[in-house]
Amino acid sequence: PTTAPRQTLLSKATTINEDEFDVMMEANEKPILVDFYADWCSPCKLVEPFVNEMAETYPGIDVVKIDIDSARRLVKQYSLKGLPYLAVF
Repeated sequence: PTTAPRQTLLSKATTINEDEFDVMMEANEKPILVDFYADWCSPCKLVEPFVNEMAETYPGIDVVKIDIDSARRLVKQYSLKGLPYLAVF
């Protein structure tokens, strides 16, 4: 019988904070897909499987998640008005 491949941390979007985002922006040579989300956001939960699939399918980009409730500076910096908000850097 065949079994489904195990999902590892590398195949999921990694949750990062503002400081880690700043470091990635300075040092990263690959494109970065950022999923700005909140735990209380129902639509964010709906897109989460697709974001994780992007992380698994496209190893040439870094896929990360940032909780807007703990990233107020980034919310203001990028004028985030609604969730979920996906951005490529």
